[in-house]
Amino acid sequence: MTICIRIFLSILFLKKEKTTTWKKRLQDRANNTIGRMYSVNMNSDVERFCLRLLLLHVKGATSFENIRTVGGVQFPTFKEAAQKLGLFQDEELWDLTLHEASSEMMPQLLRELFAHICALASPPNAKNHFEKYYQQLIEDFSRHPGHTPDCQTCLNNALLDIQDILIVNGKKCQDFGLTNPTNYSTAKTTDPYDAVSESQIGVRMQAALNALQRETFEDIHSATQNETLPQRCYFLDGPGGSGKTYLYQTLLHLFRGNKEVALAVASTGIGANLLEGGRTYHSQFKLPVPLLDTSTSSMRQSSNDATILRKAKIIIWDESTMAPSDALRCVDKLLQELMKNNKPFGGKTIILGGDFRQTLPVVAHGSRSAIVESSIKFNTLWDKFKIIKLQTNVRSVDPEFSSWLIKLDSIVKEIYGHHLHPDDISTFEKTAILCPKNCDVDNINEEVLSLLEGESYTYLIHKLKLKIGCIIMLLRNLNTKRGLCNGTRLIVKAMRQNVIIAQVLTPTSERKTVFIPRIDLAPSNTDLPFVLRRRQFPIKLAFAMTINKSQGQTLDRVGIYLPEPVFSHGQLYVAFSRVKSSADVKIKVIDGREQGYLLPGTNACFTKNVVFKEILLSGQAFHLVNLY
Repeated sequence: MTICIRIFLSILFLKKEKTTTWKKRLQDRANNTIGRMYSVNMNSDVERFCLRLLLLHVKGATSFENIRTVGGVQFPTFKEAAQKLGLFQDEELWDLTLHEASSEMMPQLLRELFAHICALASPPNAKNHFEKYYQQLIEDFSRHPGHTPDCQTCLNNALLDIQDILIVNGKKCQDFGLTNPTNYSTAKTTDPYDAVSESQIGVRMQAALNALQRETFEDIHSATQNETLPQRCYFLDGPGGSGKTYLYQTLLHLFRGNKEVALAVASTGIGANLLEGGRTYHSQFKLPVPLLDTSTSSMRQSSNDATILRKAKIIIWDESTMAPSDALRCVDKLLQELMKNNKPFGGKTIILGGDFRQTLPVVAHGSRSAIVESSIKFNTLWDKFKIIKLQTNVRSVDPEFSSWLIKLDSIVKEIYGHHLHPDDISTFEKTAILCPKNCDVDNINEEVLSLLEGESYTYLIHKLKLKIGCIIMLLRNLNTKRGLCNGTRLIVKAMRQNVIIAQVLTPTSERKTVFIPRIDLAPSNTDLPFVLRRRQFPIKLAFAMTINKSQGQTLDRVGIYLPEPVFSHGQLYVAFSRVKSSADVKIKVIDGREQGYLLPGTNACFTKNVVFKEILLSGQAFHLVNLY
């Protein structure tokens, strides 16, 4: 007999009568209806726990055999069926992930995947997985002349690649029961550069500096060569497109060309990717997330990162205006401890760069005054910095930027068209729709995904819907040395049950391929009294993104969707400054009381721009921006 499965997660409904007495609702036992589904302890009864998961997600099941059937295959246990649907994951997940990835015959990427799993998930049986997939992990090395599948050289080379990624995450092979590779020099982990090539590039870029950039370069260079000079801290202040990044790159190339250590960090993964060898400041200085006023660096004095910082001739920190004051305090204390002196930043030459017109540090539930006070501008070290203003806009080809609003029927169709083919997605790699809030970003991403040809695949464990060719964004640092940072955008090339194969969106013709596994993610800021962890792919769709997430990027074309006004300092400025001219911007403002009003007889529409005058020391706190 067909079993009709109806699931009620709440306690049995109680109906209140006029007599103010409570009466239980009668159950329809004649139709074999399930009126209540009890909770199950996963550790004590895995099979029933998986049955519960299947009942929650499988629709129209008619029997226990039917509910164990996935893709036409009937599995012997509820656990296997739940695993196939991606509803249940235990330590077998890592074996399944490596098994799927090994079929792609890419040993180098398999080694990176194994390192990512170790660094971000810390599986208890990592050594067993390494031994099981050993032949696939060393396959490219074993094909070299004179090598065999069981040679120690192949093993050591594989461990060298794995350790290279683990070191970035503050771990080593020995932490997972593996042998640390021999001949692992610090030079391997400092991003070695070809001095001759770096010098040639640096000299060529130096010759193209404008007058102010050249004067700034000489000032900074003199400070690094003469330790008796008191001025060693600089802040480069300039709007987007004023040439800050070009000056950073010139300094980095020339110092590396002189075989000196030059470090580049940024407050966002996107900003770090724009600088050769760049890392987020959290990664470089080993700072916790979130940063508190009691936070300190977790860097060990004897670590390789500490050695690199001691040798660093110059440290460049881009998008520093997004970093909280506590980050500056932590870095200052760390460098003083490493250099064993009380000079600001241990006497290192440090260049901060940014634009206070752009977004400020995020303060959860923070008031205006709390956000302003969290800025580096209110740090006690701020008076140690020499402020250099770069005013010339070298990016914009339309400095007036006067005509901002173009009437649109749909911002999605205007930016991405009415139809998308996976082969054409690469033409949109420098395109995005920007919104103030994540809820609008998610809605737009779903709409763009519906325009993309192909069959969608939904990962049920966290309702992630993807298609081949869709643009995604990393939500976690995987490998900062390879540019796989929080905010990196990629194109999905293949989807497996436990691994996603994607290519990094870069301006070069040779795009890096990466295997993305599921990892354990937990929110860094939460009001919950417990830590909520979910094992999921650290990605989301990225046809659209929040304005805050776009900071640091230079795009060819953007759509700005404002269903309501921006809510924080600098957001509107950031949105408009991502492109070179007004012709590259399309805007849709949803009219309403919060947006302002339409002037009678005109097409003018107004939206509110938020500016904290305490940061800029001039101007009004709120402006109405005329978009006409």
